[in-house]
Amino acid sequence: MRQSTVFDQIMDQRGGMAQLFELRKPDGSKVAEGIRAYVTGDGSKMLIEDVKLPIQADDEITRELPNGLPDCFIVQECLYNPWTAFLPEHFIVKVRRPQPRQNTPSSSAIQNVFHGPVGNLAQNSSNFTQRSEAGANLAEVGKVIEAFTKHLDELPLDARQKQKAEAQIATLRTELADNPDAEIVTQAGRTLRNITEGAVASLIATAAQPGVWHWVERMMKTLF
Repeated sequence: MRQSTVFDQIMDQRGGMAQLFELRKPDGSKVAEGIRAYVTGDGSKMLIEDVKLPIQADDEITRELPNGLPDCFIVQECLYNPWTAFLPEHFIVKVRRPQPRQNTPSSSAIQNVFHGPVGNLAQNSSNFTQRSEAGANLAEVGKVIEAFTKHLDELPLDARQKQKAEAQIATLRTELADNPDAEIVTQAGRTLRNITEGAVASLIATAAQPGVWHWVERMMKTLF
């Protein structure tokens, strides 16, 4: 029986459930099986602890459903996330579903999913996607990340702390660029806050004109 790892224990505490997958290359060749992965609620990302797996774009990550049929995900991007205050090192794998085969034109049901206030809506439209999101918080996160990017060298961080901070900034930039996962954004934001809050407080206390850092400190406490 496989021994539970720190990664498993933390994910279990967060309500996650590991599932077993196999990895195949685009030509169909199997690379690995028995891969433990945690799939996010919307099915757009996987968290995988084994960072030695050769996961690349266009690979297939597949599991077997209870009815014996395969359930396939296509890799869009594989991102390495180093050890943080919350999780050991792991891969964040962005995935999509395979495109369905279309033999003949047919009409399909229209499903509208809303996250926040919605304005005009296209009615009775097939093969059409319309997205409306309340992105105020994500917009603020983006402003904070820009501030960190421009002013990070001002903080009294040692080389290791700076490297860790830059890793979390990179994770947040990647998430904000496309279909952000709220849990990953929150996790990376809290880790960045834990790494830098002492340095930010020290800078504010000693600087004659702390400028942007007063705002950054307030926003980090509000957002994360």
